[in-house]
Amino acid sequence: MLGDEAVVLDIERGTYFKLNETAAIAYGGLDEAGVPGEAVARIVGRYDVEEEAAERDVSELVRSLLAAGLLRPVR
Repeated sequence: MLGDEAVVLDIERGTYFKLNETAAIAYGGLDEAGVPGEAVARIVGRYDVEEEAAERDVSELVRSLLAAGLLRPVR
């Protein structure tokens, strides 16, 4: 963590993703499979946002991290 932000690193590839405060909170709520249930709950509990909007935002975060190779799906 860097203050309210975080950085996710892939040391093997040398890639990273800087997360703002909201994304860092969401990332901390992802389970090992990247399932966003707890992440959405954390965002809704902390901010004045509808659950559907939080679900969309967390899903976008998961897609971005998958695309960058910083999150891997569990089979």
